Amino acid sequence: MFANTDKPQQGWAFLKWWMATETQVEFQQELIMNFGLEYLWNSANLEAFRFTPISASHRDVILQQWQWLQEPIKLPGSYMQERELSNVWNRIVFQGANPRVAIDNAVTVINREIVRKMTEFGYIRNGERVRTMTIPTIETVKEWMAHAN
Repeated sequence: MFANTDKPQQGWAFLKWWMATETQVEFQQELIMNFGLEYLWNSANLEAFRFTPISASHRDVILQQWQWLQEPIKLPGSYMQERELSNVWNRIVFQGANPRVAIDNAVTVINREIVRKMTEFGYIRNGERVRTMTIPTIETVKEWMAHAN
């Protein structure tokens, strides 16, 4: 949620409603009833996930593995890494591109986008770093959350 919102209470109320177990289960059921199992919703709400209509053995394995799940670090421009890795795979597998060339080209595209975003957000000016960016880890996020309460 943006710090300058003029409706923080409504924003938090919406997020609490959307992430509630009942809402997530209902959404999951609506998707499946309307569009079929191809639209299976894997909720991040663990209680809602327990209602996922898949075999219990599969669900139990997924729930056991959940403890090891960690979101990759998101930085300005890092979306380009995911996009370009997918593009590299497609170029190599479907177009027969040389892997080294495909990867080298992707690195150039990724670096360009990261520099562009770091410039946009004021970390780089005229090609020089003007301020340091804190790279979030799970520990720093927990610390920020502790200070927010």
